[in-house]
Amino acid sequence: MEKKFDPLERLKPLLEKMGEEKRGIDLFLRDDDIDNDEETLQYLFDITLARHVPLNLEIIPGALTDAGIKLLDHHKHLHPTLFELNQHGWLHLNHEKEGGNVNSGSAAISISSGKTSPEEKHF
Repeated sequence: MEKKFDPLERLKPLLEKMGEEKRGIDLFLRDDDIDNDEETLQYLFDITLARHVPLNLEIIPGALTDAGIKLLDHHKHLHPTLFELNQHGWLHLNHEKEGGNVNSGSAAISISSGKTSPEEKHF
């Protein structure tokens, strides 16, 4: 049976060593496609802001609901130094002419294969 890939496998020993040495680590979390007041977003706020972990939220303005605005406004006022709001497109539409959404990895594949201009890869 093939071993399951663990993305943290190489990171775990370093984190354990840092913990033993009582060394901290600075980090922030980013969440894309914010548009509504969702239970998962509220959970993210609960677990990160209570621990003073900064959040970078990528907002989709054209899809942002009144409930989403209210939730973001509430938390931005409570935790102004832990919150960063950025625009993530307008409606977050798929503009790729062929295949899946550009977020599916096609952009990374295009870049890694040397296709960097719009003439070479039509997004």
